[in-house]
Amino acid sequence: MSQKIAVAVTHGLGNGEPKIKHNQVREPNFLTTLKENLFKQFQQLGLSEAEVNSKFEFVPIYWAPVLQVPQNKLWQKLKQGNEMRWLGLREYLLSFVSDAVAYQPTPHKRHVYDAMHGVFSQALHKSAVLAGEKAPLCVISHSLGTVIAENYFYELQVHYESKGKNYNFINPVLRLMGNTPIERGETLSLFYTMGSPLALWTVRDPNFGQPIQFPPPKLSTHHPNIQPEWVNFYDKDDVIGFPLKSINEAYNQAVTQDKQVNVGGWTQSWNPMSHNNYWTDDRVNCYVAEALVSLWNRVN
Repeated sequence: MSQKIAVAVTHGLGNGEPKIKHNQVREPNFLTTLKENLFKQFQQLGLSEAEVNSKFEFVPIYWAPVLQVPQNKLWQKLKQGNEMRWLGLREYLLSFVSDAVAYQPTPHKRHVYDAMHGVFSQALHKSAVLAGEKAPLCVISHSLGTVIAENYFYELQVHYESKGKNYNFINPVLRLMGNTPIERGETLSLFYTMGSPLALWTVRDPNFGQPIQFPPPKLSTHHPNIQPEWVNFYDKDDVIGFPLKSINEAYNQAVTQDKQVNVGGWTQSWNPMSHNNYWTDDRVNCYVAEALVSLWNRVN
């Protein structure tokens, strides 16, 4: 029986535009959009939809609901009786800035941080169930989601290296995890960051901090024949997305490449609105699709 690849996908700012049916989220729009565009590339590579579904399991890491209700309430309060211009841009900024601010843990207030990481744990547990406990893991992340993903795996690695003494990774998150290689982060094989503001988070650390250990130290034990990579996609017109390799030598070693792309149509590709267009860019999706097929071939 062939080994499936787990593909965990997490969004950035905004609510992820969920598809609702009978008051339940069917699938967040960011995942639907990515799959539609990836499937076009898979088709170009000669794979049918049935073949794709037999090789890959796509799982959303959908953390927006953690903050959506309070953000909506705040936005309604701010609009009430106040004259403001550029409402669309203001709402966009409110979403990004409030997501980023709320995500930061403090010694006495860390419920949002833990809740978001809990969503991540649940997604990796689902990946283990669907694709297998040792399934190679591909993480595709966008915007603030790249920060959450990197933080999650960093905390995870520190937790297991310290034999459970990493108190940033505490019981509310651990209770949602199983003790499998994929859930311990040991099989992270492909890591894609798109429009990442991660560089901004490094300012708070001496010498701009340390990235995750990539590839994970135990990856070769589980899958010795694969070629892991961390590729950071950024558009030079996207003011939220930054290169990563030049942050310091540790990032230079961990990140395989910063790949500059030009995303979006003619009205967006030349300006900051390009930030939301990585999901639909043919070059990004072609690159990821080819890497996923190559990964599957190497483990089967």
